[in-house]
Amino acid sequence: MSVDDAVRAKSARVIVVGNEKGGSGKSTVAMHIAVALSRSGQDVATIDLDVRQKSFTRYVDNRRAWDKLKSGARKLDIPEHFCFGTMSSPSTDEEAAGCRAFEETVNTLADRYGVVVIDTPGHDGYLTRYAHNQSALVKVGDSVIRGEQIALMGSTGHSTGPHVHFEVLHNGTQIDPLIFVKR
Repeated sequence: MSVDDAVRAKSARVIVVGNEKGGSGKSTVAMHIAVALSRSGQDVATIDLDVRQKSFTRYVDNRRAWDKLKSGARKLDIPEHFCFGTMSSPSTDEEAAGCRAFEETVNTLADRYGVVVIDTPGHDGYLTRYAHNQSALVKVGDSVIRGEQIALMGSTGHSTGPHVHFEVLHNGTQIDPLIFVKR
């Protein structure tokens, strides 16, 4: 690796475009960022993690197709693009292997490109829900730390008494929330 490559690898930027709500324009924003950076002279790679919709991948594919149709005209800036696949019901080992493969891909791209733009899905499969609160002290999408109060106990809706209902869903299926709670 040359000195220039080593300096670039150390200064590579990873930009993650994410939002819990689907349909908020994440892929559009990611594409605009990638093209703007590329047009400004940056070496850009992109990753689409939304394996269900693949909106970012379609943007890049459409841009490539349009570039081919416009032969002779000014070439469009098109980033090096990768799209991750998924298994329908991966085991814990398979999910861990996928995470390692993703980490290796990001590290490899960061070594080769000045910027890596990552488009994420609307959510990553895990969802928490709270109900019957007197009031919520945090908003959707807020980051919380261990021990931070997130709600005031209440008895709203169909409730048998004051409490905070807490549930965890993974890909739409309820799972035991106690595996996430340290006693």
